[in-house]
Amino acid sequence: MAAPGGGWKSVLDVFKAVQQHERGVSEAIDGLHAIAVAQKDTATQVFLQWFVSEQVEEEATAAEIVDKLTLIGDKPATILYLDKEYGKRGK
Repeated sequence: MAAPGGGWKSVLDVFKAVQQHERGVSEAIDGLHAIAVAQKDTATQVFLQWFVSEQVEEEATAAEIVDKLTLIGDKPATILYLDKEYGKRGK
């Protein structure tokens, strides 16, 4: 496994990397699902559906954060606001 990247110049750059990572995870899950379909393995297809649905959410969240940071900038106040708003998700 490759080491994670680093050396980002801004928070926006971090979330662009997050967005790209989530796309890669989705591609991997889609690949597993395609194998299950090719093998006519219905149980695995059903099992993978949760992961597919979760990745749709994760990609949407990453895209939303990138869009917000692009629109309003990644000033400290913006970061604190986004942290507060996205922190509510787990509650």
